[in-house]
Amino acid sequence: MTGRHSLPLNCGLAGRSGDRQLCYNRSRFSRLARLRDECVTPQPIAEQEKEARAWRERFVQNAVANVRLEGLEPSPKALEIWQKYIEGEVSVEQAGELIRALPTGV
Repeated sequence: MTGRHSLPLNCGLAGRSGDRQLCYNRSRFSRLARLRDECVTPQPIAEQEKEARAWRERFVQNAVANVRLEGLEPSPKALEIWQKYIEGEVSVEQAGELIRALPTGV
């Protein structure tokens, strides 16, 4: 069917020139507005820190799993340093430096 009843979207507009484009733009605009609001709306500091800590914990879990896949076991001292990283007390760079500074076998 052609004409006013052939619009692919039920947007409440029919028979006017450019209706299809207008419907698409409205849908696209609402998606973009939603994405903007999600990105711009600040989260509470506690929520941000909670998410950051969870990310750091997953990072350490993956790192420890990789070490174990190599047939090695991280030392208790290295695990203590990684725990400090998880808690946000040291950066990942500082944790790496501290671990590299450990004597071998500790």
